Amino acid sequence: MTRQLLIAALAGCAALATGCPPPSALDRAYTLHTTWLDAGDRDALEQAAAAYGEHVAGCPGTENCFEAFRRMGDLLVELGRHQEAAQAYRRAAEIAPTVDEAVSSARAQVGALEAWLGVPPQGLGTTRWNAGPPLIDSERPPTPADQPQHISPPERMLIEAADLLLDLDPSLHDRTGMRYQTAFLLYQRRHYDEASDRWRQMAEVDPGAAETMSVVRILLPTHHAREAWDDLVRDGTFFLELSGLPLDDTERANLQTMIEEARAR
Repeated sequence: MTRQLLIAALAGCAALATGCPPPSALDRAYTLHTTWLDAGDRDALEQAAAAYGEHVAGCPGTENCFEAFRRMGDLLVELGRHQEAAQAYRRAAEIAPTVDEAVSSARAQVGALEAWLGVPPQGLGTTRWNAGPPLIDSERPPTPADQPQHISPPERMLIEAADLLLDLDPSLHDRTGMRYQTAFLLYQRRHYDEASDRWRQMAEVDPGAAETMSVVRILLPTHHAREAWDDLVRDGTFFLELSGLPLDDTERANLQTMIEEARAR
């Protein structure tokens, strides 16, 4: 039954005031959602989100779960409850009936998480997160004493949401930029091993990208500053042998020297 027919049926029941079953949570959600769309009633918006939440509590054993999760996410964004919206969009992406709807839901999840984290416009869900990072963090350069910092729940959720979107949409615009930025978030939190793994995977797919050269100029000096010689040998050798990396002769010679000096430590 379409939303319009459902609303008409409920109105008819109300007029007859007899023989009508109590409206389900989904019925109430549709009606309240329409009230908000038609009249801008914020109370109806909050009640509709709650009614969708009541309905999806029974998923996957109830009907229209995908639509309910998507609509609930949209309403939660309107309410500024971006964490809850991201969780609803994630569930929608997981149970979407088509790939296009899964991609749309995953992208919506990324957008909700960006809003939660305060990521500027044109962020991860559009083209790229931020402008290029400095070669070394000027506020606190890497040191041998570095320890991994806490990654907040929204940051970890954003990384996972980006991974899901990349998996779902092979034709996604600026895949390299998205992979770069998720790894850079980990780098900023001093999770160097995980960042390095992600950057190497990115470089293998797109060795000629500007982001790949940025990694060379960020990651290898970081290993040197940390005195992480084994990491420097591993990553330096990887990039030196990477086919398609646009290193000129001087850069290639400098990289070779850096690797040999690290091996000698």
